[in-house]
Amino acid sequence: MSETPSCPCLLCRIEEKLLKDLDSPLARENYEVLHSASPPLAGLPESKFLLAHLRAGHGDTSSDQILLELLKWCNVFHDGLVPNLFLLAFIPMLHATVRQVTRRYPSLTWDDAAQQTTLVFLEFLHSAQFRRRISHLAFALARRVKRGTYAWAQRETASSEPPALSVAPAAFAENSFERLVLLRDLLDRAPARAAIDAPDLQLLVQIKLDGEPSEVFYEELGLTSNAFRQRVKRLLAKLRRMASTKTGRSTPSTNSTRTS
Repeated sequence: MSETPSCPCLLCRIEEKLLKDLDSPLARENYEVLHSASPPLAGLPESKFLLAHLRAGHGDTSSDQILLELLKWCNVFHDGLVPNLFLLAFIPMLHATVRQVTRRYPSLTWDDAAQQTTLVFLEFLHSAQFRRRISHLAFALARRVKRGTYAWAQRETASSEPPALSVAPAAFAENSFERLVLLRDLLDRAPARAAIDAPDLQLLVQIKLDGEPSEVFYEELGLTSNAFRQRVKRLLAKLRRMASTKTGRSTPSTNSTRTS
C-alpha cells in the first residue's frame, strides 16, 4: 500500500488504520466491484494503485474523472470504502495544511488542527455543494480545507495577539495560503487609504479565492466578461502602485493643492 507513516500524529494514525482497513477481505472485495464497474478506474486494479495515482496527480482531468466516479459510489459500500479512499488520497494535503496552520498559530496543538482539517474535509466531501461539482474537485477540496481550518484557527486564537506576518517573498511557495493571507492584509488596508472601495475589495478577494467567475456572476454585476476583466485589471494596477510605495499611499494629486 502506501509507505509506513513516519510520525505518530493524529493524521498518521488515521492513515495507518485506514490502510489496514483497505487490506481487509471485505474492502478488497468491494474494491474489486468498484473497479470492475468503473471505466475511469481501468488500470488501477488495486486500491494502492488508485491512491498512488491520485496522490501523484495535480487535479487534472484524469483525477477529476476518477473522483467523480468515486462520488457516484460514495454511499454504496457500508464499510465506508469510498470516503476512506478520498481521505487517504488527500492525507498529504491535510498534513500540509496542519503544518502551515500550526506554524502560523503556535498556540494551537497539532492534533487539534489535524482533527479540524479532517472534520472540514469530511463535511465538504458529503456536502451538496461538492457533489454538484463537475471539475477541479481536488482543488475545491484543498481550498475548502485551508479556508475552513484557517478560519477555525483565527477564531480559536482571537483573544490572543495576532501572529506577525513575514513579508519575505522567498518564504512562500507559489499560490500558497500564506500569500493569500498577505493579499488579504493588503486589501483590508486599501479602503482606508482610499485606494479601492469596499465592493471592489470583496470583488478582488472573490477572484483570488474562487478564480474565474461564472456567467451568472457577470450578469449580477451588469458587466460582460471582457468589461469585468478590464475592471479587475484596473483594480490590480491600483494595488500594485500602492504596494510599490514605501508607505502604501499614492502620490498626492495636484488637485489637492488647488484652492477652492
